[in-house]
Amino acid sequence: MSFNPVAAANFGKRRKQRKQALPRQGTKHSDIMRRNGLGTTLPMDARLYSRSGMAALLFSGKDFVVRGELLAAGNATSYGFNPKGDRMYLVRDGALFVTFEDAEGNKQIKQFQSGSSFSAPAGTKHCVGSSGTADVEILVIESAKYGDKWQELEAGVGSGLPQNAVLAVGPQPIPARTGDIDKAKRAAVAERVSRNRRQPKSAELTAAQRGQAGPRTVTGSQNIGRNTASNPNSGNVTGVNPMPSGPGGFRD
Repeated sequence: MSFNPVAAANFGKRRKQRKQALPRQGTKHSDIMRRNGLGTTLPMDARLYSRSGMAALLFSGKDFVVRGELLAAGNATSYGFNPKGDRMYLVRDGALFVTFEDAEGNKQIKQFQSGSSFSAPAGTKHCVGSSGTADVEILVIESAKYGDKWQELEAGVGSGLPQNAVLAVGPQPIPARTGDIDKAKRAAVAERVSRNRRQPKSAELTAAQRGQAGPRTVTGSQNIGRNTASNPNSGNVTGVNPMPSGPGGFRD
């Protein structure tokens, strides 16, 4: 085996540069969410900071109210019920943890992912919260003046948004699907179709195309096999026997 003096001189240096990965080292989900911004589903001009995060009123009518909320990591609303009002939660981003009382009077905790919903009819004891490491954005639809008749049984956990939280500027547009074909692929398909399209010959031009191109003189050689009966000079080309000429050329 040959000896490499350069590799031998740098052998110890290369060993020192190797670092062993430390436990819990790497990118966390909270760091990713912090870079992307919080509140991507909430409008910018209607945001109000709450005890558990942030909220934005989307619609307020005579019978019901629509509100968007952001529950910061480690926050939960108070546990209670409304004897006459109804409420529904729709998870828009993240994971929502709902604590509710079942028909037997026992507390149940259920996790709802993005796109899921939870309904709390009148008299349902419940509360909602986020996980300890990630925020959740929800859409709340409830009866008008729902909070006026809310009866709190247990206090919630409210620490609010962290000081280093980065808020998004507003709702992010949803890209429209184009059949899973990007711009480059559409251009390539269009070019292939154009290249494979049969190009008409000069004698196959339509009347409109001939009119655009101007008057065109058709010789007998170009009408061979098409209209030879009406053109006596159609056979007068190289490679074809010339038709008889003179006074007796057209006699039987």
